[in-house]
Amino acid sequence: MERTRKQQITTAINEWLSHEGRSGAQLAEHAGVNAAYISLIKKGNYEVSSANGNTPISDKAFNQLANALGITWETTRHWETHNYRKIMSLCKSTQKQKRRALLDADTGLGKTYALESYASKNDKVLYIKVTRTMSQKDMLDEIVKKLRIKDILRGNRSKMMAIQKKVINTPDFLIIIDEAEYLKNTLFDLVKEIADFTHRKCGMILSGMDLRQKIEFLAAKHKHGFPQLKRRFFPNIMQIQDMGSKTKGRKAEVEEICKSEGITETTAINVFKQYVYDYDMLAQWIADVRAFIEREGRQITGQEMIELFDLNY
Repeated sequence: MERTRKQQITTAINEWLSHEGRSGAQLAEHAGVNAAYISLIKKGNYEVSSANGNTPISDKAFNQLANALGITWETTRHWETHNYRKIMSLCKSTQKQKRRALLDADTGLGKTYALESYASKNDKVLYIKVTRTMSQKDMLDEIVKKLRIKDILRGNRSKMMAIQKKVINTPDFLIIIDEAEYLKNTLFDLVKEIADFTHRKCGMILSGMDLRQKIEFLAAKHKHGFPQLKRRFFPNIMQIQDMGSKTKGRKAEVEEICKSEGITETTAINVFKQYVYDYDMLAQWIADVRAFIEREGRQITGQEMIELFDLNY
């Protein structure tokens, strides 16, 4: 791993530890790394001393810390986008008001990045990312692990009771379940149960792609549990639109981001405005254009962008 990225992790560790009540041991446990590494890395020391000399701390350990601290490498810098601000506001209000909310957004619109960013900066947030193969047991085990519940628990019911006790006894808590489009029907039952015991005791966000449509469809067919799930989450829905929506504002945002990344040629920016429809695409194109600028020592033109990306402009 490049030294600049290791230094970014050092900065993030020290900022994380600056909050009252946090310790290196807690971070080490959360990240799954040796606690001694935290003491070294926070001082900018990236090697371990031994009788045989110094050994570099493994990239695996740095990557585990990066994941635990919410650090991503996809873009050169954080963008304070319209979607990012909306999602951060939703998280804050949901947490403060102890309500339920549904966040529906297509892929590439910054939903997961914003949710992970909010969770990484707040001790009282539980963030769970659903996977295609996740079972009830998998989800409960993941929640128990992230809540650092030490009790020996056997069976889903005992795990659920321990989670309930932990969550409702922590003031101003927020639960985020992301990529919920992968939830199996049995997991929706689990989500409904969590929503029930947290009602007016903590906030809860259910987030995913085409989630509103899926729940509405299954509720209309009176599938078990879905009418109740709809009643719990549909009063507070945030729908994140793609970058082709509200064209004037989105195009202005694309231009602002391009200029912040050192892309200033008007015709090139116009190509970005014309074709970019999500932030993943924007990040990839910016990386390619910046590589062109660094290689050629000059700005790229709109025509050169059309040729670079093989566009029909």
